[in-house]
Amino acid sequence: NLGYGPSAKIVLYYEQPWWNTTENYMKLLYWTDADRKEIEND
Repeated sequence: NLGYGPSAKIVLYYEQPWWNTTENYMKLLYWTDADRKEIEND
């Protein structure tokens, strides 16, 4: 049980990490306002 009520849950598994493992990868999950605007205007 991952919690968070009725939220959808997606689990992705990769044989090898595609992200930089020497840095905090959790920041990849957070979008800045600038990121959001860039994607919305794409």
